[in-house]
Amino acid sequence: MIVVFDVGQSKTVAGIFTDSGDLVISKLFSGRDSLLSEKNGIKSFLDHRDLKHIIVGVAGLSRLHETWKTEFLSIAETAGVPIGSTGFFSDAELFGFQLSPGSLGLSIGTGSVILKKENDGKISLFGGWGYLFGDELSGVWWFRETVRQALCELETNSGNTKVLDWLCRKYEIIPERGVLIKSVYNSERNIQAQIGSESLSMFQASRWMKNSMKTGIQTFFENVPNDFNHVCFQGGLLLSSDWLQSEIIQYVKGINPHVSFETIDSLLPGGFQCWKSL
Repeated sequence: MIVVFDVGQSKTVAGIFTDSGDLVISKLFSGRDSLLSEKNGIKSFLDHRDLKHIIVGVAGLSRLHETWKTEFLSIAETAGVPIGSTGFFSDAELFGFQLSPGSLGLSIGTGSVILKKENDGKISLFGGWGYLFGDELSGVWWFRETVRQALCELETNSGNTKVLDWLCRKYEIIPERGVLIKSVYNSERNIQAQIGSESLSMFQASRWMKNSMKTGIQTFFENVPNDFNHVCFQGGLLLSSDWLQSEIIQYVKGINPHVSFETIDSLLPGGFQCWKSL
């Protein structure tokens, strides 16, 4: 049996495969930052099975502290899985195994990244720099755009304070500059992503959000070569927002009207393919 953990910022999906690739069972756990608090649930999931290997795909792997890996390995070892049988990979790597040659993979959730799989199987990454420098169109990016609009409404005192009022209700605070800034800077990233996702749905008819969408898509694709024939959508925000999907499809078809599209709702098969490649 092979175990795959797809560890995202907001949730983790774990699955157990047979050697031939059949998914036997899957289970939901908390996102990356809270996952290790569920050690008993993880141990129970791993216990009493003939496990050969664990593949762990982690969002933000390059920024993950080594102590996280050490604690995960300790949990796996208590379930009888040898430490040398666990491998850590980025979620982008798992996604890449599910792409066909000549295609793009767009992953938009708490963060965002574009993968391009060349005809020779090589994977190139575009974006995915993290919330401080990029992650356009992601949940955290939409949160940032929402806060920017709320602060503009506060500073211009124009009488149009829809976004400001909505955001202050979410945080249960008064619409005051210092209070708002302190509240948003102190909030956890998963909360920011959730608010950004809600804002994307709430204000999609507004001019500021339409402008943000246009700018975000252009920046997201800025460095991506145009020689692709297929696009795969992946990630919780992208799969849940029809508007975001349709705007991206419209933009991509402006580049190549013959591009085809599909959605990938699970990276577990990519984790199994990753194990096969070892």
